[in-house]
Amino acid sequence: MSDLPTDLQALRERIAALPERLRVEGDEESTADPKNEGPLGVVARQGRLILRLTAAVEATEARLRSQEEMRTEIAAAEALVAQAQEETRRVLREAVLPLMDALDFAGTAANTHGDAALANSVAGARRDGLRRLAGVGVAEIPAAVGSRFDGRLHEAVESRPAPPGSSAAQYTILAVVRPGFQRGTDILRRANVVTAA
Repeated sequence: MSDLPTDLQALRERIAALPERLRVEGDEESTADPKNEGPLGVVARQGRLILRLTAAVEATEARLRSQEEMRTEIAAAEALVAQAQEETRRVLREAVLPLMDALDFAGTAANTHGDAALANSVAGARRDGLRRLAGVGVAEIPAAVGSRFDGRLHEAVESRPAPPGSSAAQYTILAVVRPGFQRGTDILRRANVVTAA
């Protein structure tokens, strides 16, 4: 059988080691000799210990509930951000990029018909469109004639032999059919290009 005074002393030491905020009234260390402490004193001490432990468990459970609620709110916010980003991509792909394509078509048509004033106006509108897109982080994908084809940024819509007398290596961009756009590292649309065979 265990030695009761030794068990009580160990229990007192454990109680004394608990954080101050968990102490309840009447927990002050008794200067009485543990051997002289009666059964009611032992029960009172155990009751105070149970109260402190119960308070600690309730406080921990409240913190865990609060953390779980925060995790739920963060997950909901992340879902809203992802939804907003996808909606932004959709608007850019379905509305803004086709408008840029229309400006390119209008500029080409004006040049073909020799209308320099209209071609200059359309080129100015295109520059303004690119500037506004840059304001929201969208940039035209580099696809200069003579540069190397990059499958991540470019889509080859045609491959043909390099023109006679050209030193263009295989997979060099010969022409840009439709410009591509990216937002940071997110490719909204790859540039459609003609490459050297």
